Amino acid sequence: EALKEIARQQLQPQDNAIRFHGRLPDAQLQAAYAACDVFLMPSLKEGFGIVFLEAMRHAKPCIGGWQGGTPWVIEDGLTGYLIPAHDHQRLANRLIRLYADPALCALLGHNAQQRFEQRFGFDQFCRQWRLLVDTLVQHPTPPLADTLGAAKPKADQPGSVQSNTAQLA
Repeated sequence: EALKEIARQQLQPQDNAIRFHGRLPDAQLQAAYAACDVFLMPSLKEGFGIVFLEAMRHAKPCIGGWQGGTPWVIEDGLTGYLIPAHDHQRLANRLIRLYADPALCALLGHNAQQRFEQRFGFDQFCRQWRLLVDTLVQHPTPPLADTLGAAKPKADQPGSVQSNTAQLA
């Protein structure tokens, strides 16, 4: 609500530059990403930041909080801006700066899209997955029971499948 109030104070009533969408169905969400100039989500508890990646895929600079996984996704000053929690004025200033400088907005958006493709895109995911599989095939780990030093019951010990079957007969 504080952000809505700052936006209301800073912008003319007829200016429709900032919209607070809330939750949207997927088709509307993709259209909103495509239509926006900047993606802003100052969440206090963002775990990873998938929504930032979705916006970055559309070449949009992002503004998010310093907490959670957001700093791992947004590079402050390169793909968007990171804002400390509850610093509404800094958040408004960053947004106004991007709104006032379309060239900066486009540059950060381009950088965001490049970061998405190089670090989080499907091709990168496939490379990382293949590397993981290759590593596991080349260096298999012992089964968990062996790793923990657990002894496997022998066929004639109580608790073994053969022992339990013999007790039922």
